[in-house]
Amino acid sequence: MSSMSSSRLSLSSRAFHLILCSAILFIGLLLANYVLIDSPTLKISPGVDDGQLAKRGGSESSAHIPPLENEWGNVNLEAPPVNSAPGVTGPGIPIAIKRILDKTGETIDENASTFYAAEKAVDSLEAMCEWLPEETNFKDKACFRDVGFIGTRDEYYADPSLIDIVTPSIRNLDFLEKWREFFQGFHIIIIQDGDPAKHLVIPEWVDYELYNRDDIKKALGDDEWIISSKDASIRNFGFLVSKKPYIYTIDDDCLPAKDNKGNIVNPLAVHLRNLRTPSHPYFFNTLYDPYASNSDFVRGYPYSLRRGVPTAISHGLWLFTPDYDAPTQLLKPTERNSNYLDMAITVPHRTLYPMCSMNVAFARELIGPAFMQGLMGEGQPWGRYDDMFAGWASKVVADHLAVGVKSGTPYIYHNKLSNPFVNLKKEYKGLEWQEEMIRFFANDVSLSKQANTANKAYAELAIIIKNKFASTNPYFERLAESMIKWTKIWDEVSLGIIKPAPSRMSNSSVHSKYRPINLSVKSTTPEVDIEKMFPIFGRQAATSVNAHDIAVGHRWKTFILPLDSKFHEDQYLGLPIEDQESVDCLLNSCDAETILKYGIQNLRDADLVLVPALGVTPIARTCRHRGSCWNDKAQELDIYIKENSDLTKKHLFLATMDSGENHPFFQEQHKKGNIVVTLGPGGLVVPSLASESDLQPNNWKGCKPLNARETFLLANFGVKGPTTRNGRIALDSILRQYSGNKTVTRVNPIIRRYTGDLNSSWPIVEVVNPIGVQDVLSDSILTMCAPGDLPYQKRFFDALLRCSIPVVIKRKIDSNGRMNSNGTEETYWSNIDEKNPTIQITTPNILNSYPELDFPYRDIVVEIDADTLELNQTMEYLESLPQQLLQQKFDKIRDGLKSVHFELNPKGNGPPGIYAGSWTHYLHLQSCHD
Repeated sequence: MSSMSSSRLSLSSRAFHLILCSAILFIGLLLANYVLIDSPTLKISPGVDDGQLAKRGGSESSAHIPPLENEWGNVNLEAPPVNSAPGVTGPGIPIAIKRILDKTGETIDENASTFYAAEKAVDSLEAMCEWLPEETNFKDKACFRDVGFIGTRDEYYADPSLIDIVTPSIRNLDFLEKWREFFQGFHIIIIQDGDPAKHLVIPEWVDYELYNRDDIKKALGDDEWIISSKDASIRNFGFLVSKKPYIYTIDDDCLPAKDNKGNIVNPLAVHLRNLRTPSHPYFFNTLYDPYASNSDFVRGYPYSLRRGVPTAISHGLWLFTPDYDAPTQLLKPTERNSNYLDMAITVPHRTLYPMCSMNVAFARELIGPAFMQGLMGEGQPWGRYDDMFAGWASKVVADHLAVGVKSGTPYIYHNKLSNPFVNLKKEYKGLEWQEEMIRFFANDVSLSKQANTANKAYAELAIIIKNKFASTNPYFERLAESMIKWTKIWDEVSLGIIKPAPSRMSNSSVHSKYRPINLSVKSTTPEVDIEKMFPIFGRQAATSVNAHDIAVGHRWKTFILPLDSKFHEDQYLGLPIEDQESVDCLLNSCDAETILKYGIQNLRDADLVLVPALGVTPIARTCRHRGSCWNDKAQELDIYIKENSDLTKKHLFLATMDSGENHPFFQEQHKKGNIVVTLGPGGLVVPSLASESDLQPNNWKGCKPLNARETFLLANFGVKGPTTRNGRIALDSILRQYSGNKTVTRVNPIIRRYTGDLNSSWPIVEVVNPIGVQDVLSDSILTMCAPGDLPYQKRFFDALLRCSIPVVIKRKIDSNGRMNSNGTEETYWSNIDEKNPTIQITTPNILNSYPELDFPYRDIVVEIDADTLELNQTMEYLESLPQQLLQQKFDKIRDGLKSVHFELNPKGNGPPGIYAGSWTHYLHLQSCHD
């Protein structure tokens, strides 16, 4: 093959890959039944608070509320912290308030018995602060600054360096695809149960190590029996091998859940929030979780107990299939849980609870050795109580060590209903044994002060269990022995004496290649109605595809129809060789092999057939209007699809123009119920991709500072065709006549070479290819985004990505979408004819023209009203803009870019595409027409 042919094939392939990237992307609390404790009389006496109790390394099991450490009236003592956590009140508040009252100079009578002791001091303080009843606030906002209270809450994020994910499984790990938004970039420890020879399929983005039964035997030798077989408690081995401070364990039938506002919840972030904020087991807060937003400790909650204790366990709950036992399942087979209570509460001291391990996290150092799931499964007389036993045992150990347990949020969606008859076989003995064991844990367990670590306490508990239940059933001797061996093995693994080795692990490049997508508490993807957005797929697809599937790469089974290269040889090949090379540089970020592997291999199994035919492109002016040069190919393609595809399935076609410019072949697909991706109305509206290599995460160097930019205004718009009706000629004329001292760069992106008068009086820079335009964008303070026939103009998004402030023309329109100076709505982009205001515009208003932002568009654009344009005062207005205002808009754009992730590079962080953060959903799908 000649070098010329090779170059052409490479160029065609890359252009096709870029468009294909675009297509693929779019594409409460259950407490125990028995609180079996004899609650002591409430007494508060001098001593230590619960925070100090935790530091002592143990407590008497009979202790309930810890005694006080300080006398409240003694302000000379070192005050405890005024925050229990940022944004939440702490034990030092009373002393801090007393000190402020003392500063008023008024006497406080601590011995008052018939009047308020601090009445005069409080009156004086109120006068100083100037209380405004109508505002329920102070006139002097700094009145209580000396308290030192931090009123802003910390944001809690998932952190891959802090937490491992452990999941047991006997099947392929495809359930992880639903968790990709939250789990990518985190280390996952997979414990394979069943046949070690079975090969489990694991998504390529997963950073994992996999252990099977053979690996357990190699590591533990004769003691491998303490790790259950054919039971979910095999996850214990994952707890052993993890080295992170926290461990999250999840079952393979669990999917992401949505909160009451429709947000998809990140369990890693929420569990870490629970574990990294204190628990309060000694006094119940009736507003539940003081660390939730808009919450705190209620009136009457002792300040001495607000410091809390470290949290050892975060127990999450489940939607849909509740965690019922077999008898309840048999009596209520159709019952489902839909109650999402957005709170986590501390399980009270000396109160047991039923723990389910399908969604739970724990602190390895605080409770790890005592979190062993009970010996169950093959060869044991009962099952499905492994996590119940772990809950009972770890709770009494947590109470003994003065650490806390929380239960509630985060929720997961439990997708599987297990067979109640199989469950009854496993649970039968447990229905009897649980009654006796719960009473034993609640009433009989008393651990010594010497048991001052989780490991020592659990080993001591094992001996107590053996002495109590050995006569009940020989199993309990095995259970106790497994607990003792477990504590020894835990230490040996921690010290490196035992070194478990996985039989499989991910490639070393996975960790750097697939970085975390979303570390926040909730999904950044907007909630959408999939069925409404894609009605052609129907209810079944709507229930299996959710919003974050779109953000991280859709999960529809897509078959890519194999086509001859002539169907996607794009019209760039009609350009001169020197221009081909320029465009080739722009399109070299998308790799075919990386993209194509996201499709399926069998047409029969497909939900969607992608037809990778690339019709026309805006740069190929000779075939721009309705693609007449593509007539023969269109006819061939139509025949090919009928002969080689399945016409009963929906097909996705790629069109690179707005709907009116596309070849009739593409336009007719709508009538057939298929989908056409376009850059304008008539299909799925997708803003243009940003393929420039320097915008990719691996290459991103940040925005050039505003004061270092040499170009004041970039104007790279054409003035031909229908755009003459909407102000572009007027703008072009204004710029040509400009004679000020600001640098204005003018380039026609359609012609590519400026053909105007280079000797005109205004400073002009000639740019001859798209690469040059991008360079000038990075060096421009402002970019003129003249109104055109489409709401989605690529230059608008290009400007934002380069931190160049878009300049837009703002017009008033009425509710019918017609230009009207008295209209109540506004638009930036529309096909408005100033001479004929009866022509209805394409898109009615700003909100319907752009992806949704978290703030008004006017914060990041410069608006020029129609009168300013008509009076030829555009440049005067732009020159009058204060530098401070421009800097504010620049900063807003720059800060917003921090939450937008662009990725078209297969060597980067995941499958090619654009991941949108909170401020602009770059692949926002505006409409779908079937």
